[in-house]
Amino acid sequence: PPRSEGQALSELDVIRRVYGVTTNEADAQRVAMAGTDLEEERASPQRARRAGTAGGGSTAQTSRAASGDERKQAVDDVDERVFRVNAHMGVADQRAIMRRIRALGVPPMQPDLGSLVHPDGRRFSIHAEPLNTEGAVDAQSRNTWRPRQGVIMSSFAEHTRAVNRLAVAQDHSFFASASDDHSVKVWQLAGMDRAMVPRSMLTYANHKGRVLDVCLCENSHSVATCSDDGAVHVWRVDLESGRTRAGANGAPESTSVVGIKTLESHEGAVVSVHHHNTDSTSLLMYTTRAGRIHAWDLRAEREPFALDMRPELGYLTSMAVGSDRNWLCVGTSRGFVALWDLRFHVMSKLWQHSSKSCIHRLASCKSLPKPPGSNAPAAASEDGSYIFVAAGNNEASVFGLPSGGESTRCFRATSVNARGPPAPLPTLQELSIPAHPDSPIPAAVAAALEGPPREAEGASVQTMRALMGRISSSGASYLVTAGTDRSIRYWDFFSAARSYTIAGVAPGHPKPAYDTPHVDGLNDRLFMCYDSSALSRETTLAAHLPVREHRGPLAATSGHRDAVLDLKTVELPMRVMLSCSRDGEIKAWR
Repeated sequence: PPRSEGQALSELDVIRRVYGVTTNEADAQRVAMAGTDLEEERASPQRARRAGTAGGGSTAQTSRAASGDERKQAVDDVDERVFRVNAHMGVADQRAIMRRIRALGVPPMQPDLGSLVHPDGRRFSIHAEPLNTEGAVDAQSRNTWRPRQGVIMSSFAEHTRAVNRLAVAQDHSFFASASDDHSVKVWQLAGMDRAMVPRSMLTYANHKGRVLDVCLCENSHSVATCSDDGAVHVWRVDLESGRTRAGANGAPESTSVVGIKTLESHEGAVVSVHHHNTDSTSLLMYTTRAGRIHAWDLRAEREPFALDMRPELGYLTSMAVGSDRNWLCVGTSRGFVALWDLRFHVMSKLWQHSSKSCIHRLASCKSLPKPPGSNAPAAASEDGSYIFVAAGNNEASVFGLPSGGESTRCFRATSVNARGPPAPLPTLQELSIPAHPDSPIPAAVAAALEGPPREAEGASVQTMRALMGRISSSGASYLVTAGTDRSIRYWDFFSAARSYTIAGVAPGHPKPAYDTPHVDGLNDRLFMCYDSSALSRETTLAAHLPVREHRGPLAATSGHRDAVLDLKTVELPMRVMLSCSRDGEIKAWR
């Protein structure tokens, strides 16, 4: 793209003074191309000084008294002329300079990914004070906030097919939604509570297939999306142009999208994407159906590493990166969870979930909360990390890393008709990893020969597809789950009595019951939700029969009409929970 003269001058100044391309070398290459006698121009300051000396002592004395700033300005004028001639350089000369730069191994500057904004409107910089979103929200309301039952603030219904994932900007100025209709829509959060019919402020429709995942690049306004067409797109949302004039519902009339990078995997669908920054890299990680984990450095414009999963483990379905950015967990369609060390690029642990079913979702946290009123420190595993795993029959479990083993917490939903001795807690069984990366894994081969995962055997099996929560040492610690049964459940980490169902209870059905079975060996680690089915006609009150049989005027249902696929929380301008579903709708819950 065309660059301003100032930008070109700055870059060439770096090339000349830092990367070893001297002014004389540049002159020799550019004089022939431009037909300009730079040596004549370079010699002009010396001729001026000689002329002053010949004219008399006073002139010579004035010349000797010239300040350092004047001499520097004379040299800069010559250098500017040299750099302007650079536009006439040949392609071969430019390639030679680029080869010299690459040989030094110095990465270029990070691309412009867009700047975050403080709640008061000031532009955020990672080199200044940290982003202050907590100061805009009352600490007491943050600690005690819980989503209300069945209270919807807004509903977003522009997508025409399933909405797979949501991603919220770090400064809570907008969120993005990825859908099967080949598009990604960006929604402004400011004024969301006042809009009668919220409208998206822009639509990104450059993908050729279903958009399976979306994430926000860390400390920026850039969005990374992946699709089943095998492409990963990185693009920036420019809100500045949209703030100049607002249209109906407080949404900007116009905004812009700037493409930054497009990656083609050529390995089938890209199922998940994640971005994080380190001290020296801006790392974009994505997984493909072919079983590869790719990393792309947006700053250096190269792929620093790629990790391979054995085919007998199944195709990749989910990914979670540790809070310290040193490890990565991936789940597969056959119930395997692999722990990768990102420092040495090796698989350090491999487990198989006891359900032997698809790993639908993974999430990580540093430690578990301590019981209220306890002076004991927060529970931590050997390296202070935990992994949340959504797998099996409508349950989500918490496991310590790197030990695995039996889950430390399990949140399970079942029918009230299934009351009885609860099933054992799920486990992660550790498997041995062959020394050679190309050697097959015997346990995985045996599991592959058994046939498809168990959850595919019966259509009545429900699964959890979305996880969202908060771990706090001072306030409420909770987990919110949702899945194919269309229910959104709030789980308190320490009390089943404070757990409830946010949405998904059908009209005429009793409210679900939450309990902690007192069984030896569980030690209050299992939390159960018993969903009640509709009462029979004989046991239903006569006044409730019209509601049960859907006769007469019925209240509008607040829940989703199909499986809930993702959950996110928003803190500004108010505390709101977002949910998206296979029915194509996005709902905001108070």
